[in-house]
Amino acid sequence: MAETPAPNAATRLAARIELTKLAHELDLGLDEVAFLADADPEALRRLRTDVAEQLFARHADRFARIAHLSSLVPVGIAARAAQHAVGPLVSARIAGSLPPAEAVRLARRLPADFLAEVTLTLDPARVSGIVGELDVALVTEIGRLLLERGEHVVLGRFVSVVPTSSALAVVEGADPGDLLKAALFADDRSVLPALVDGLDDDVLVAVVEHAHTTDAHVDALTLVTSLDHAARARVVGLVAGLPADRVAGFLAAVAEIDAWRELLPVLADLDDQALAALVNVPATTDPAVLDAVLRTGRELDLALPLLRVLHALDEEHLGALRSAPGLTDPAVRTWLEQHDDDGGRLAAVLQGS
Repeated sequence: MAETPAPNAATRLAARIELTKLAHELDLGLDEVAFLADADPEALRRLRTDVAEQLFARHADRFARIAHLSSLVPVGIAARAAQHAVGPLVSARIAGSLPPAEAVRLARRLPADFLAEVTLTLDPARVSGIVGELDVALVTEIGRLLLERGEHVVLGRFVSVVPTSSALAVVEGADPGDLLKAALFADDRSVLPALVDGLDDDVLVAVVEHAHTTDAHVDALTLVTSLDHAARARVVGLVAGLPADRVAGFLAAVAEIDAWRELLPVLADLDDQALAALVNVPATTDPAVLDAVLRTGRELDLALPLLRVLHALDEEHLGALRSAPGLTDPAVRTWLEQHDDDGGRLAAVLQGS
């Protein structure tokens, strides 16, 4: 019986992220759910979602009754009751049962530090209509309190329901490590391109530098692969301009998690100098890595980006390319020749393979 292949670094990271979110949902330490570390990330996500639903549904009727009672008293009294009698945990559950307009009026009467405590156990999906109506200044203050406390899981959960302007205000001046962690825990990464678009180049470079110094290249690359083409091309272009060891670490992570499907399409957007800096690194002296690049390009029919990579390789890397098994495939060779406008160099490579 064939052994199940070991999960790669990207899968292990996804499982760690989901496990951390699950531990937060259950108010447990990460070590208490460590027995699930080898579970499929998607299965962990479904389990977390089911747990959140059941925790709310268990007392949903009671929360709805309390929410109704709170609407019968002046908002100032309801705010004092929330702080001094109900507390942040139950207030979070009640918030999901309040009409949005009522919840917004109540939130505006509560201090930011109390709302930050409430946010720790809020389900973003149940309060999205509330968050969107809150003042930007209040949302920013709450977010910064959470950032100061290292509540990256909470921030990640809310990134999809907080307006982009508010999210950018929260992270303005934040530590690059905090930015990376909060983004990793984002439940909906489709919002990340808009956030990246609002960050200056020096901020993005600082995040890449942090990933390098903390050996978190896979973490950073996981986020890069979640971006749209334009945002991904921008980040990759910035990486190409960094010192050689930073570029080498990034490409090593690409090879480790086989992220060529995400990287190869954006390489066509780089100028020749940036492309050469990016592809002539230690990781791409391995014929197996270059073979993965070849096969990905052929699979996705990305002849032009692939040919630009091949033409950017220096002599050492061309030697490795000649040993790539994919070059022995007649279909691959013919496909490359059909699309190559600079056939002299490619022909020399193919003849020597």
